[in-house]
Amino acid sequence: MKLKKNHRGAYFEWDELKSPAYMALTGKSPQVLGLIFAKRQIVKIKGKPGRGKTKVIENNGEIALTYQEAEQYGIKIQQYSRALDQLVAFGWIDVQVIGIGAGRAKNLFTVSQRWRNFGRDDFEYVQRQKRIQPHRFPKGHSFGGTHGTS
Repeated sequence: MKLKKNHRGAYFEWDELKSPAYMALTGKSPQVLGLIFAKRQIVKIKGKPGRGKTKVIENNGEIALTYQEAEQYGIKIQQYSRALDQLVAFGWIDVQVIGIGAGRAKNLFTVSQRWRNFGRDDFEYVQRQKRIQPHRFPKGHSFGGTHGTS
């Protein structure tokens, strides 16, 4: 049963803000994390009897923050890319879908809980996967054919 959606603001819990994973963020990473957190849709659902309500991210895996949106907040493309690398490496987010760019398909993010183990032996280090883009036409492509033939 859905009770309430948070529509405005970026919500951080105290354990998130005081964590070693948050304190270790550098550059634009805290700002990018705030922008991603602002896009979360948090709902409260009834938990087990006597335990109160549980917060759940309703749109986890569907959170999009494009390079163009980041630029609107004064974050340059290279800063945004480095911030995403750091947020994945420190366990804050995971990339669910790797976008194509140019406004066609967006990166979609999942908010992760791996940050809770940051700095401990059981921390799972993950590197952000990047889309591999070919730099030339494949053999046999109509534009990549042999030169000098008609």
